[in-house]
Amino acid sequence: GNSSLNEHSKILVQLQDLGIEKQILIGSIFLSVKETSDTIHFSTTEEAADYLRTNPIQNSNVLLKGSRKMKLENLFELL
Repeated sequence: GNSSLNEHSKILVQLQDLGIEKQILIGSIFLSVKETSDTIHFSTTEEAADYLRTNPIQNSNVLLKGSRKMKLENLFELL
């Protein structure tokens, strides 16, 4: 809605405050949000899946959060 950009910005601030080492962001709204050097951005879940196939995440905890529209469950097998 109208507060979507602001809410996405808050998510990035929270990730940084928590000391999350690496952030993989998916979706067009995050394109408008200031990113950090620890941020990798993809427009679609499929683009993120392609990245994860060649850059697997190992020995890490993963927080996967998104709307149902993004179909992030398609990434489960790659995490």
